[in-house]
This record gives sequence, C-alpha cells and structure tokens, in this order.
Amino acid sequence: MTGMNLKNGLIVAALGLGMFSCGNSEPQDVNVVDTTSQEDMLTEDMFESPDVDYHLPSPLQVASIFKKSGLAYHSNITNPTANSSKYTEELKQMLNFGVYSADMAYCVLNEQSNEGRKYLAVISDLAEQIGMESVFENKDLMDRFDKNIENKDSIEILMIDIHERTETYMEENDMQHKSSIHFAGAWTEGMYLGVYDYEKIKQKKDWVLKSLSRCLF
Repeated sequence: MTGMNLKNGLIVAALGLGMFSCGNSEPQDVNVVDTTSQEDMLTEDMFESPDVDYHLPSPLQVASIFKKSGLAYHSNITNPTANSSKYTEELKQMLNFGVYSADMAYCVLNEQSNEGRKYLAVISDLAEQIGMESVFENKDLMDRFDKNIENKDSIEILMIDIHERTETYMEENDMQHKSSIHFAGAWTEGMYLGVYDYEKIKQKKDWVLKSLSRCLF
C-alpha cells in the first residue's frame, strides 16, 4: 500500500472514530415506548450528552504514546511545510491543522525543536485561514517557543497550551464537531509515522537475520 493510500484509509477511519466519540453513544431499546414529545426530541442537542463527556487525545498525547512504545525519529517523513499552500479548501486546511500538529509533536518529542518551530508557524497560518486566528493572534506562543527552544519540557507545556486554547475557542464558538476533523488529521499522521517506523524496524530485523544466516551457514 502506498503512503498516500494508507493516509487516505486512515483519515476515513479517524473521521469515523472522531464522529462516533463526539456523538451520543447510549444504546436505544426499540421495545421501550418513548413518552417524550416529538417537539422535545426535535429540539434536543444531539452533540451533547448529560451522562458522558468525551475527550479526544491531543496530538502530543498521540505522539507520546508512540514515543513510549519505542518510535524512532526519521527525518524527511513528516508532511513538508511547503505543502501548506496547496490546501485551499476548508476541509483540507482543518485536516492538515491536525497533521502538522502531529508533526510538530513528533519533532518536539524527539528533540528536533528547530523543525518543530517550522510546524508551529504553519499551524498558525492555517489557523488564520480557518477562522481561528485568535488562538495565535498575540504571538506569545511563538515568543515562548523561541525562548524555550532548548527546553523540551517547556515546549511540551506550550503544545498543551495550544491544544487547550484551540478546544476553548471551539467550545466558545460552537465548533466542537470540527474537533473530530483536527483529530482525524493528527491521528492519521501519527499512525503513518508509526507504520513507517515499524516497516523500517522490520527491514532491519530481516537484514540482520539474513546476515546471521550467511555467517552461520
């Protein structure tokens, strides 16, 4: 499977997972007579659940899981920042806001802060294009990044701040349903980076086994 086909398949899966998590997952019993008036049912907000509150993982959390599992850093496999100019449709801009967020987390967790800074700049530009410029408008995030570029822990805290600001903005502007699109982009990129590393490890193991067999036999 090519990298593009893999990413397309992962995006579909991630969108389905995100939409499911944002919806009401309570099962409906078709044998129970519902006495709720039709008017009340029509006015019910289907994106809210009084009993369950779902929280999708941030790009940093997704990247951290892979890092703890032994994911190695590979240069030049993240989505090039130059591609950002190609995303002119809103859906692609929102998806790649998540993709670049995952790439930034991948770089930061692997102590590639200079690369991470490039992704922060792209994320800021995409946020402006999709109407979330207020998340980055005061430029303090970039200043904090520059001041702490050698401090991985501080950069990780900054990434948590970016995620919280984004979530708060969406809640205040009734855009919660769009968070699943960002999640789909971040999750897809995380899975792609994980699969790439797995394939590399598999190739190394195969090479080692072949080398050993040649030495032994």
